[in-house]
Amino acid sequence: MQHLFLMLNYLRSKNMSSSSKITIPYVTTNAGKFGDITTFVSTHPDLPVQFIQEPLETTEIQSDNQEEITRYKALEAWNILKTPLLVEDAGIFFEKYHNLPGTFSKWIFKSLGKEHITRLFQPGDRAYFQVTLCYIENPNSIHFFTGTCHGTLIAPPEQINAKLPYQTFFVPDGSTKTYQELSDAGEKEPFAFRVHALKNFIEWFLNKK
Repeated sequence: MQHLFLMLNYLRSKNMSSSSKITIPYVTTNAGKFGDITTFVSTHPDLPVQFIQEPLETTEIQSDNQEEITRYKALEAWNILKTPLLVEDAGIFFEKYHNLPGTFSKWIFKSLGKEHITRLFQPGDRAYFQVTLCYIENPNSIHFFTGTCHGTLIAPPEQINAKLPYQTFFVPDGSTKTYQELSDAGEKEPFAFRVHALKNFIEWFLNKK
C-alpha cells in the first residue's frame, strides 16, 4: 500500500481540510465489522474520505460468490439511499474444502454451534478470512475490492465472540495470538483483512479523483 501513503503525503502537503472530506455510507448492521473501519480511519486523519455506518438491512442472496452477493446488496442499498456507498461480504474459508464455510459462514456456525463446528476441521488446519467490498456509484458503476488474511485454526476456547465467532479460533500467519486476542489488544491492523480491502478501495478512489 505504499502508493496510498504517498498520496496521503501529497494531500497533506496541499493542506487538505477536513471540511473537504467526502463521506461514504458503509452499509452494515454489524458494529464489530464497522469497528475495523473506524479504528483505521481514526489513526489516519489525513484521509480525504470518511465513513459512516448505515445500519440498513439488505438481502443476502444464497451464493458461494462474494461478488454476486455484494452486487445484489449494493444495488438494493443504492435503490433506497440513492447515493454512492460501500457494502461487504466476509467469511472464513477452510482450505480443505471448496468455498466452505465461505459465504455461508454465519449460517453454518448458527446451525452447528461451537460444539459441532469442530467436526469440520482439525487444529492446525489452514484457513483464511476473505472480505469483498463493493463500491457502487450508480447501477452502471460498480467496483470490487478484496482483502484476505491466511492462518491456522485451533480448538475453540470456552468463551467466543458471539457475533464474530470464527476469529476466536483463528491464528493469523505471523502471529501467535488469535484474531480475537489481537483485536482485544489493539494489534489487529496488520492482519485486518477488512482494512486491507479498504486500503485497496481508498487507493483506487484517490487515483480516480
